[in-house]
Formats: sequence, structure tokens, C-alpha cells
Amino acid sequence: MSNANNSKIILGLFIGEITFVIGLLSTALYFGVYYGASFFHELLGLNLYSSRWLLGFCVFLTFSGVFMQISSMRIALRGKDFFFSLFSTSTAAVSLGIVVYRTMLFGFDWIGKELFRNQALAKHSAFNLLGIFILVYTFLFFVYSGTLVTGGSKNE
Repeated sequence: MSNANNSKIILGLFIGEITFVIGLLSTALYFGVYYGASFFHELLGLNLYSSRWLLGFCVFLTFSGVFMQISSMRIALRGKDFFFSLFSTSTAAVSLGIVVYRTMLFGFDWIGKELFRNQALAKHSAFNLLGIFILVYTFLFFVYSGTLVTGGSKNE
């Protein structure tokens, strides 16, 4: 196996792990906020709302990271993998689609508006920064996972 292929495998494992951790932590945070909504309401006077869009994004991002890791491991063991690379790209595409759709409807602070609706906290600038980060990261991850699909079938 060449050094370029080893670098591609290590990078795929690393990016897949980072994406998996981001997705898993986001999913856990979502459920923590969702099940702690009454606590936040009593403590801070904030109403929290559930968002299937946000949950879907988190779950698809988590699976995309897992599929990229599996794909990278299969490439390391056999030299090529198409199906898990395709699953990684497909779930990344769904995540990216959710982010783009919600951003087009609500702007970069769509997460704040999903969770807090019309409350003042929904328009906080931190949600703008988070929305921009999520859009850029999901787009870059989608592009990279797409290179695994197109380049994975060329490996020996």
C-alpha cells in the first residue's frame, strides 16, 4: 500500500471520527435539551421546542461519520470500498440538504429559531456562528466523502 493511500485512509478515519463525535455530541445535547426543557423553563424562563429537522441533521451526520470510518477501514483491509463510501456520501448529502434548506428558510441562526422560536435568545449571534460553521463543515465533509466514492473504486 502506498504512502498516499495510507494518508488517505488515516485522513478518512480522522475526519470520520471527528464527524461522528460532532454528530453524537449534537444528538446527545439535543436530547439533553429536549428532556431538560422543563428544567430550563423553571430555571431561566425559556421555552424550548423540539425540532425534527435538527434531530435529523444530527443523526444523519453521526451515521455519515460512522460510514466514513467503516469505508476507510475496508479500504485499508481490501483496497477498495464503494458501498460504505456511498452511504457516507448519501447521509452527508441529507445532512447538507437539511442545513441548506433550513438556512434558506430562517438564515444562519436557524438552530436558535428551531429551539427557541420567537424568544430573544433565538436571535443571538452565537447561533449565526454555529449555523455558518455547520454549513461549511457539512459541505466540506460532503465533498470529501464524495471523493471517497469516486476515488475508492480506483484503488487496488
